[in-house]
Amino acid sequence: RFGVGVNYPIYTPMTVDGIPVTGVDFEYSPHSQSLYAALAIGKSQTSIQAGDTALAYRRTVYAARLGYGRRRGSHVHFTALYATDDVGSLDSAYRRFLTPEENVVLGIDMMIPVIPQIFQIEAELTGSVLTVDQQAPSLNDGDVPTVVTDVVKPKVGTHGDWTLSVGS
Repeated sequence: RFGVGVNYPIYTPMTVDGIPVTGVDFEYSPHSQSLYAALAIGKSQTSIQAGDTALAYRRTVYAARLGYGRRRGSHVHFTALYATDDVGSLDSAYRRFLTPEENVVLGIDMMIPVIPQIFQIEAELTGSVLTVDQQAPSLNDGDVPTVVTDVVKPKVGTHGDWTLSVGS
């Protein structure tokens, strides 16, 4: 599957789940038991400023999935998402009222058929690091592991969270 323009990619309920992405969306899964790859790149939000009010920054999303098996069948998939607001998309006068955000999300999801066509186990583990203000001072007190700072540039107000979902 390949789409250009406004696309609504669906990866998992906790990562990308039908958000509009104006750009490119690609999904590749040739057989039921083989490589699965997906990629979505584009704008997910336009900047909005009306009169004296700023409502939103322009936001760009980069999302990718890679794994084994089909999306709706037996599979193990890794998901990565990076979303960032464009600081320059609003006039500087609005930046003290509305802060530009940045988010990194990593996840793994799987579906295992225990008894095919009757009983299956599904699970998703996802972690997120959200920076609520890209213009905040950097957090460089040495307590943040370098493996994290190589992926995310932590600022004052950056926080992380995770979620686990298991079902049958």
